[in-house]
Order: sequence, then C-alpha cells, then structure tokens
Amino acid sequence: MKPEKVKVNIKDTGGLFTKVDGVAIIIISSSGIEKQVDAYSRGGVIYAAISGGFVSLAKNKATSSQSYKWVEFVPLNNNTFEYIKPHFGYLELSDKG
Repeated sequence: MKPEKVKVNIKDTGGLFTKVDGVAIIIISSSGIEKQVDAYSRGGVIYAAISGGFVSLAKNKATSSQSYKWVEFVPLNNNTFEYIKPHFGYLELSDKG
C-alpha cells in the first residue's frame, strides 16, 4: 500500500510554544508550593511552563489544570507587559506586549 500524503496548513495550527521574554509567572500548586516559571505563548494564548509541559492561564487565577493556579506576572526588565482578559477563555497576549 502506498503511503498517503497529508498536507498540514501551518497557519491554522497554534504553532510552537514561544517563550515570552521579559516576564515570569508565579504559580502555586494544589499542595501549596509556589514557584517562578517561564511564560510562553501559542496562538496568542499565554501559558506557564510546568513540569515539562504547559498550562494555559485563565482569568480569576485559574489554569487549564486543576493542580495549579497562577498568582502574578513578574516583569524581568523595565518593559511593559500587557495581556488581555477575555470574558471567556484564556488570557491572551496584547498586540503591545
């Protein structure tokens, strides 16, 4: 049997996780341990790097995992970091951020 060719439209995928420079995220686990992690974006959505993976951040300090909540964004330089809090869904990078 001949292999089937599959075309993937890269534009329609979320793309790779890209590190957001100049900001870190403080998260807290369900066991109460706080930790500073790197911020990433994918498809405009903001993620925190967690134990070899990523969790997306929602408003009201929630994440896509019940095991973590985010506490705050910490700027690592003098640049302004801006994000958008939608009514529903996950936090997004601002065009200015």
